[in-house]
Amino acid sequence: MGISARSDLKLAEIWSEKNDFKLIPFETSSHTGGPIYHSDVMMYIGTELAVVCEDAIKNGKTMSLKASEDT
Repeated sequence: MGISARSDLKLAEIWSEKNDFKLIPFETSSHTGGPIYHSDVMMYIGTELAVVCEDAIKNGKTMSLKASEDT
């Protein structure tokens, strides 16, 4: 989950726990240096394909990319 002013980490943690998901929060950075508010701007996750703009992930890049490879 990209962390921004529009995301709620505590709520995401509760939802993830109840739905047996592993939450991987990370900071993002747009071309202007600010956070990316909508994750669909920097990633796409489909049933057989996932595309991620690695340069948009500031912190947690290794863990985020590893999790997407393992899935």
